[in-house]
Amino acid sequence: MINVTLPDESVRSFEEALSVGAIARSIAPSLGKAAIAGRFDGQLVDLNHVVTTDGQLAIINLLVQKIFLKMDLYRKDFFLV
Repeated sequence: MINVTLPDESVRSFEEALSVGAIARSIAPSLGKAAIAGRFDGQLVDLNHVVTTDGQLAIINLLVQKIFLKMDLYRKDFFLV
């Protein structure tokens, strides 16, 4: 049994090793479609990365990327003033 802890502290259990993409689809089909990468135990991984051990997983999707990009742009604008 592999236990994956998500950012909201919920835990998903899987009988077998799954890819980050498969885990994203198991959470919600729409998340599986929007996913572009994952962060497993602090390491950036692609959707084909197979999770074989317990750990923490965050799914990175296009919406998250846009938010981080905007935050970074605001931060740069702030320091340019």
